Amino acid sequence: MNALKKRKIERKNGGKFLYESIAATIRSSIESGKYGVGSRLPSLDDFSSHFGANRLTVRKALTILREEGYIYSLPAQGTYVRQAMAERKQEGTGAGQRKIRVVGLLSQVLVPAHFGPYHQEIIAGINEALLEYGANLLTYAVGLIRPDQLIHVRDAVPADAMIYMGPFDRVILSQLVRSGPPSVLVDFDSRGLPCDSICLDNELGGMEVGRLLAAHGLADDFAVIEGRPDDACAARMEGLRKSLEQETGSYHPRVIANGNYTKKGGRMVMQKIFDEMRPLPKAIFCLNDEMAIGAMDLLLEKGIRVPEDVRIIGFDGIEQGAITRPRLSTVSIDMRQIGRLSVSTLFRRLSNPRVSASRLLISPKLLLRDSF
Repeated sequence: MNALKKRKIERKNGGKFLYESIAATIRSSIESGKYGVGSRLPSLDDFSSHFGANRLTVRKALTILREEGYIYSLPAQGTYVRQAMAERKQEGTGAGQRKIRVVGLLSQVLVPAHFGPYHQEIIAGINEALLEYGANLLTYAVGLIRPDQLIHVRDAVPADAMIYMGPFDRVILSQLVRSGPPSVLVDFDSRGLPCDSICLDNELGGMEVGRLLAAHGLADDFAVIEGRPDDACAARMEGLRKSLEQETGSYHPRVIANGNYTKKGGRMVMQKIFDEMRPLPKAIFCLNDEMAIGAMDLLLEKGIRVPEDVRIIGFDGIEQGAITRPRLSTVSIDMRQIGRLSVSTLFRRLSNPRVSASRLLISPKLLLRDSF
């Protein structure tokens, strides 16, 4: 078949090319709800059979819809509906109808291995604030998703705005922020990124513990149970080092071991210290409260008195620390306030997209109870 004849065959429906007509038909099906948001479209072969067209023609039609923002594709998985433009136009219309925003929460810590009371409190604050704005929270649990797939997961069910709760690979996070709706980072620093952030001054918290150790003459007789190698852990350790060097001129923890931010991990590290180190360190600084509670439980089971024999201090200020016996001393953070601030910052951005990006550091407070 020559090119001219093929061109005539492809032109149908008022002079449109066949692929344009196919694109219009699929577009109409998406807007009517036949293919719902997030649903998988029929395969190229199925569409080819349905429309009586070859795969190349169907592919051209899908390219149009992809460029318009109706669909997206995942390698080796298929093509999915992103969001019909008609849906966006219809939001908030109709007599007495109130527009409800959808705010997405995307985080790689929302899996059992990493998710704990710290993040639960932040999310509780987010939910409290969203109720005041009449908005809904859409959670993307992506802990087991490859980083390069995060954009596809987010776009599968789009939100009006996004909260990204750290940590993240900074290159991937930059792509997420720049390609998506207005966003705010929680528990991760936004430096170098065009968005707002609400994060903790982890270094200041570490410095507070260093000053405390120095004030009690424990600068040379303490151990540290740290967490996973992330930015928060590094900043807390840096603050500890700086303050001890400023206060005493030296920085010599007797041991630094990884408890993976879990109660079980803190207990295991404390068991190893108990088995291998005599005399025991006079103080244990745990980089989160869960590890501190695990370490303290182990010591008490071994007959070691807290704080008479060994002092323990944690970090975060989770509610469980207030009911342990003895009550846990900690570097306290208002996690719910972090969640609430993230929402108010995000809605400020939605109401005024041109406002300058902000970087808010939340200062922690030393909370001395019974364990130190």
